[in-house]
Amino acid sequence: MKKKILAITNQKGGVAKSTTAAQVSSYIASKGKRVLLIDLDPQGNASSKFLKMVSKFEDNGNAFGPPQHEDGAYYTSASLFKNPAETEWDAYPTATENLFVLPASSSMFESQQRSDYAIKNFTDWMNYAELWDHFDVLIIDTPPAKNLFSEAAITAATHVIIPCPMEKSPFEGLMAAIQFINVVNAPFATNDMAQIIGILPTMFRGTQALHKSFLARLKKMLGQLATPFEIKYRPTYQEMDMVAKTKPYIVPNNSKTKAAYEEWTMLGEFVMNKMEIM
Repeated sequence: MKKKILAITNQKGGVAKSTTAAQVSSYIASKGKRVLLIDLDPQGNASSKFLKMVSKFEDNGNAFGPPQHEDGAYYTSASLFKNPAETEWDAYPTATENLFVLPASSSMFESQQRSDYAIKNFTDWMNYAELWDHFDVLIIDTPPAKNLFSEAAITAATHVIIPCPMEKSPFEGLMAAIQFINVVNAPFATNDMAQIIGILPTMFRGTQALHKSFLARLKKMLGQLATPFEIKYRPTYQEMDMVAKTKPYIVPNNSKTKAAYEEWTMLGEFVMNKMEIM
């Protein structure tokens, strides 16, 4: 079976990476695919959308991390950087059917020291046959930095999407993000490289001349990579974050949220088509 691994990345913070990860993961799960959302950002934004994170993770001072798993243990994505033969972990179920999360924790900042085997261990986990017995698609949310976690995600990914608001700072960082992906891809054969499937304009306000100007620049400079739609700034997405811990993350199709539902569907279908998820 061909692996389906999507990395959602950008070296800038506040670009809606975690929101994109939640939307894509929940949409694919709603289509009956078993999805594992892997949170590699120690800030845990993607994790906290689906889990009730705690401020005293494993009694480790004030470390921010996931709650106790139903089996009584604590698991984080840091496990994926350890030898698979010596490590055990389990994903956390969510209120969204078919969607599971392997959360991050703030203590992961302490484990960013590079080891000769960290990225190899991560890619070994991504190729672990038993993992693919349980899941159809892996979605990886990355930190807003060029570090061990983001490099590992791109190394293992089959596909990459780059969320980017149409504003000066994130737009200027866009080429650096693409360059980082190209550098990580460089040692691999073409068929093994992570494919950029889209630069996704996020938090877009069509009434703002600045946003429209940067969108025009994106299409002129990187038209072949720009997605054919934008994800607009909508309160609906913040409202979804508030309920996703206890209710399925499914954007309702009603008069109030119809536009958000159409965007959620458009983004999900775009990713599924690009990744050939049948």
